[in-house]
Amino acid sequence: GHGGYYEKQNGAAKYLTNDISNFSANAGSANYTYMGKLCGINPGAWCAMTVSTAVYEGCGSDKTAAKKAMWGVWPYTACNQLYDAAPSTHKGRRGSWTPKPGDVIVFSDNGSVRTHTGMVYAVDSSYIYTYEGNSANMARKRSYSKNSTYIWGYVRLNLDAASEQDDTDAKETVKAFQRWLGVSDDGVYG
Repeated sequence: GHGGYYEKQNGAAKYLTNDISNFSANAGSANYTYMGKLCGINPGAWCAMTVSTAVYEGCGSDKTAAKKAMWGVWPYTACNQLYDAAPSTHKGRRGSWTPKPGDVIVFSDNGSVRTHTGMVYAVDSSYIYTYEGNSANMARKRSYSKNSTYIWGYVRLNLDAASEQDDTDAKETVKAFQRWLGVSDDGVYG
């Protein structure tokens, strides 16, 4: 829903309202964004805050559910934070993890320092398709070869916990998140 949104050159409230229908207004490279406003950190590196915004909106704009879904780290504001918080059963490195739509993808420029993040919205036999903030100063969709050395690893969200483990609520949370991602809303993660 935020694809094509440009970061802003300043933090004027009129450019950071909840109505972000004019995605290109006040475009710049100063890291002021709607996502940063929502997360309470403006300006700031906003790739992780875009993930936080996606989970928040996908969980029905419920901060408590978003925090549970993100292993206690909503808002997610640093590229290493979510991976470090997730249990080993819900994360893995490139080559040892099979990504699914809804997973958070973590990138590294040098193979050790995690420098960027996004959301997986589709996977096929060769490519990972992502939605990222702070990509060329905007929110946009991208794709990567599954073997790209830029991919560091993945984190699976805790959407069942976001719904307090009730099967009906959990399935509805997953469905809402799938609708936000624009994929089939069958209620099955991935």
